[in-house]
Amino acid sequence: MERIRSFFSENAAVGKLRAWMLTPAYPAFFAVFALLSYCTGTEVYIGAMFVLVGCTGLLICKDLRPMIAPLLTFVFALSIHNAPQLPTHSDYYYSTPVLVVTAIAAALIAVSLVLHFVIWQGAAIYYRHRPMLWHVCIALALGLLLNGVFAEWRFTDTLYGAAQAALWILFYLLFLYGLPYDKKTVEHFCICCFFIILLLAGELIYIYLHHGVAANGIIRKYLILFGWGVHNNLGGIMVWLIPAMFYLAATRKNGWFYFLAAIGAYVCAIFTMSRSAMLVGGAVMLICLISVCIKGNNKGLYRSFLCVMGAVFVIAVFAFWRELAQLFSFTLSQGFEDSGRLSIWRNSIKVFAEHPIFGGGFHAVPFESWAGDVPGHCHNTVIEMLCACGAVGCLAYLVYRAATVRMFVRYMTLERFYMGMVIVGLLGVSLLDNHLFNYYPPFFYTIALAFGERDYRVTLDTLGQGDRLLGVAALPRQ
Repeated sequence: MERIRSFFSENAAVGKLRAWMLTPAYPAFFAVFALLSYCTGTEVYIGAMFVLVGCTGLLICKDLRPMIAPLLTFVFALSIHNAPQLPTHSDYYYSTPVLVVTAIAAALIAVSLVLHFVIWQGAAIYYRHRPMLWHVCIALALGLLLNGVFAEWRFTDTLYGAAQAALWILFYLLFLYGLPYDKKTVEHFCICCFFIILLLAGELIYIYLHHGVAANGIIRKYLILFGWGVHNNLGGIMVWLIPAMFYLAATRKNGWFYFLAAIGAYVCAIFTMSRSAMLVGGAVMLICLISVCIKGNNKGLYRSFLCVMGAVFVIAVFAFWRELAQLFSFTLSQGFEDSGRLSIWRNSIKVFAEHPIFGGGFHAVPFESWAGDVPGHCHNTVIEMLCACGAVGCLAYLVYRAATVRMFVRYMTLERFYMGMVIVGLLGVSLLDNHLFNYYPPFFYTIALAFGERDYRVTLDTLGQGDRLLGVAALPRQ
């Protein structure tokens, strides 16, 4: 392995390829082809290219940064033309050729990840350093695995609990140990988020243009379906990507560009007609706007931007009030209707009352899923933990959440503030929807969480309190 490692380290062509993977062109490459895949239904071919490029990155790079862009992008390449659920109900993904290609791709990724660890000695030098959250992660994993154990036990409940534990905990450990921590790495993640915003904006425009969403001057949100998700999904994602844009706005010389990208992301969230995204996104926007106007680069410019945009907004509302009211009439007519959430929450509490210790299991959630064998959700993280995992699982989650909050707010830095706001955005929309229990949002969550822990350790080391407060040696900074 030493020869292979030396070849990858010293070969000029490999070095250029590795350098390209750390530039903004790399996530832009995935975003462009993901949009092409989405619009044309060629995800099998473009997905194969994603896998080959991503696996190459795992082999030639000594850390997992080349994994970020394809991991965060691939789900949005799944075309609406072949969606197994709304609005297409296609059996494309269940056809034998596609299943074979998917199995080969999964095997290639697994082998490449193992070879990455073998060639570059992986994260072996870090394993002797305990994660700060190791004790609460163990409790949370047990709470998820034991869901419904005293109720009508189903193997699928345990399997789904294991999948959630893997997404929330194993990926957190993978990124904690496998990503270097410095401002360039945080910037790389945020730039990946920027191109995802452009990608999702492109998909939103595509849906508006090709699916008759805006007809007779009225936006019909029930037609805002993407195949990989619905209007609430895209709106929620835009919400938790906003803080990443404000981080770039606060730290980069050309930050005004990302300031505008954050505004654009919230505008996209509004045009998804997702009320939870509008509500939580508005709060996230306000907090980040205040922050970027008082700390970081270009504070004066952002204050001027804010005043100008505020004036333009007020003028536009007064000038086009009737047109805007008609455009958003479908959503405005719903007002504060709960869309059935209160009924779901009441029935979920009843399930908890019947099985208070370990809950009724994830498949006992009183909401029918439209995604095949995946269980329905309560559209509220805490209530779902109560319903599915009972008092034990919900208590484990709340203790885990308290530990993460403490880690982000103590001796807060600029990096930890904005990564924390990414998580706040995700958790906020998850109080009214089921984002945290979907399979792809935890990728964003675990990366931000890993950065938060690494930054906290660096802060404690700087203060000379790392060993005393953590009880373990600090992770190397790489």
